[in-house]
Amino acid sequence: MIASLRKRPELLKDPSYLPIFAAQAAYDGQISEARHEIAELEAMRKKQYIEPFLLVEVCIALHDRRELMLWLRRADEERSTFFVYRHGSAEYWGLTPDVLDELDRGHHSEITSSARPSP
Repeated sequence: MIASLRKRPELLKDPSYLPIFAAQAAYDGQISEARHEIAELEAMRKKQYIEPFLLVEVCIALHDRRELMLWLRRADEERSTFFVYRHGSAEYWGLTPDVLDELDRGHHSEITSSARPSP
């Protein structure tokens, strides 16, 4: 199915489909292709909104925790609607408890530090 989508030129630059193509490349062992797709999304991000949560699967497929946490933090910062459901849909997205804990610790410390009055 992914191969048939790749044959549609209008989808090759669509930020909703690039993460799908990148994840499939990673699963197929085409690591440089997957990373190239992420780089394209990074470049696109300078000019348009890229839904950060859509990159979760490719980061997991690449076993790249640093990149995963980067995109998850962006999802939080950019108020992604997917972020709100991260715990309820963790199994679907492949988010492990340790990733959620790390993310929540960072999220909690940011909330408490912003709630403190300035000296």
